[in-house]
Amino acid sequence: MTRRDPDYEELTVANRVLGGTMGRLFRHLREEKGYTYGIGSSFSSLQHRGDWAASTSVRTAVTEAALTDLIAEIAEMRDKPVPASEFEDAKRALQASFALSLENPAAILGYYVQSWTYGLRADYWDTYPARIAAVTPAQAQAAAKKYWDPARLHIVAVGDAPAIAAALATKGTLEVFDADGKPLPVPPGK
Repeated sequence: MTRRDPDYEELTVANRVLGGTMGRLFRHLREEKGYTYGIGSSFSSLQHRGDWAASTSVRTAVTEAALTDLIAEIAEMRDKPVPASEFEDAKRALQASFALSLENPAAILGYYVQSWTYGLRADYWDTYPARIAAVTPAQAQAAAKKYWDPARLHIVAVGDAPAIAAALATKGTLEVFDADGKPLPVPPGK
C-alpha cells in the first residue's frame, strides 16, 4: 500500500481492531492464552509501498501455538465482519488518539511533513476523523482480504533454531540463519 492508497483509512481501522492497543491479538494471545506480555501490529504506507507486521515475544514452548493463533486471527479478520460494538470502539480510539496528538507540536509538524511528502490534500488532516468514522465493517474486511493473505506472510522468528524449527516448518519453507545473517543448514527432520 502507498500512503495515498484509497484503502488507507479502511486498513487503519482493520489494523486497530486486529493489533492495536487492546486489539484482538492482545486480548487473545496475552489475556486469554498468556503466551506473551505484549503483541501488536502496524503498517507503513510510504510513497511507493509499505509493509504490515505483527510482532511479539513468546516462550519457545508456545511458539507454534502462538503463531497458529496469530494467523487464525488474521484469517478471521478476512473471513468475518467485525461485530459493530468492537468496530465502533476501534474507530473511536483512532479518533481520540488523533485528537490527543494535536496537543503535541511534534505530531502536528509530523502531519505537515506527511502532507508535503506524500502530496496529501490541503484538508486531509481536517477531514481525517470523519473519514475514519465513515469506514464500514465491510470496507475494513475487504481491506483485510486485499492486504493480509496468510499464505504470503514472511515469518521471522529469533530463538533456539532446533527447538522452534519444527513449528516454523509447518508454516512454509524454512530457512535458518546465524546472528550474522549467514545461512545455516535446516535442523534435521524439519
